[in-house]
Amino acid sequence: MRQAVSLSIALLYCFATSSLAQDAEESTPPVEVATQPDSANSTKIVQFELWVLRLSPDTDVDVLDKAGRPLKDRKAVQSRVRDLEQKGVVAQSQYMMASALDNHQFILQLGSREPRVHGVRQTQFGRASTVQFENVGVIFEGKAKVESHSLILSQLRYEDSYLEPTDVAIFEGKDGKETDIARMRTLTQNSTIGCPNGGAVVVMASSGDSSTGQPATLMFLACRVLE
Repeated sequence: MRQAVSLSIALLYCFATSSLAQDAEESTPPVEVATQPDSANSTKIVQFELWVLRLSPDTDVDVLDKAGRPLKDRKAVQSRVRDLEQKGVVAQSQYMMASALDNHQFILQLGSREPRVHGVRQTQFGRASTVQFENVGVIFEGKAKVESHSLILSQLRYEDSYLEPTDVAIFEGKDGKETDIARMRTLTQNSTIGCPNGGAVVVMASSGDSSTGQPATLMFLACRVLE
């Protein structure tokens, strides 16, 4: 009789313990494990820096050759630009910076509509000019693809257009004054370039033409992934 009672009590204890444990599991909310962001798959931001230099048309070829040699980084670009400015060959310099997400495009456009005289006629009321407004300025467009930690592929498009005076007269009035026509100059660069992350490259170097006044041109690019 004692053995039967003891066995019943033991079975009842085991059943109660099992039920309590099951209830505790059902009432306890699941524990969420915190995950760390994967830096390798996170979105990257790429920064572009572009220097465009217009040099004197009669810039010495040796000066242009040295200026077009490989560069290490943006500090080397800045040093080279200062060196050319000290030599007195830089007619105009331009610096542009833009940032974009990896594999996304950016576009910068700086310009204006400038009046350009296309013709002049003399009337009984005086001289009348035919004017047309031209779109001039700069378009800087690019797209980066981070190939690896050390290499960035850059698709670049750069367009520059501007007006400059000439000595070509399209009209001479009775007072002896001449109306000169303006010339439009353009520069277009379109290429895909491999740029070291944190480094710099020479995009292009072009000699000038003193007979037409076409300036020599240098273009440098620095790019890096922003941490």
